[in-house]
Amino acid sequence: MCTLPDTVVTLERALELKRAGLIAAAVGLDDVDPARHDELRGYPGSHDEAVRALRIFREAGIFTYVNVCATQRMVRSGDLSRYAELVKDLGVGFIQLLEPRPCGGYLNAPPGVLLTEDDRRQLLHFFRQMNTDRGYRDYPVVHYVAFAESPAQRGCMMGGLSHLCIDSRGNVNPCVFLPVTFGNIMEEDFETIYRRMRVAIPHPLHKECPSLQLQATLRHKMETESVMPVPHGMIETEWQEMFLDGP
Repeated sequence: MCTLPDTVVTLERALELKRAGLIAAAVGLDDVDPARHDELRGYPGSHDEAVRALRIFREAGIFTYVNVCATQRMVRSGDLSRYAELVKDLGVGFIQLLEPRPCGGYLNAPPGVLLTEDDRRQLLHFFRQMNTDRGYRDYPVVHYVAFAESPAQRGCMMGGLSHLCIDSRGNVNPCVFLPVTFGNIMEEDFETIYRRMRVAIPHPLHKECPSLQLQATLRHKMETESVMPVPHGMIETEWQEMFLDGP
């Protein structure tokens, strides 16, 4: 008898999640081109698995949306409209549009990985077109996170102001792009950890993305202390400096 890996989505598992109370599921689908997607993910067949997962969740009656980390190659290929067509056909509710950040596989990425201002202008055009052009009213809504949480807009809403991240090991981090832990739910109750995080993040941050501000500090701690995510206490001084001089 074949045993499926824990990461594979099946209809049986999706229905079990729905019975447990799951109402929405996000799937990472980072490109319309399977080859580019699989190269980015470092896993052949990951594009097909993501598409299959979206179809299964929809069949199970679970609302679906996609997370897409728009790489330079994705943006410059001119395939954003093709991507919108693909997820529309898959019945996706909305697109959460993300920018690459210096974490995970991109922690030590060479120059040229992060988006340029021209790349961002293209994403902003895509975001506005999809959300305001009547020709796209039957397409998924686009949420461009880096624009919405830019200094001129709402500011960074990490740490429970809008979102936070609990990783697969139970670490509670303020954002999926920011590997800084405020505690672990396997060791403490979530409320205690959340209160600690909210004290450290008193309001939205109207400055450059924290993952960019702390990039060098986090890389140094990871290399010298062999820890990831980095405990907040290790970088408390640098953290507090981000919140100096107002929001």
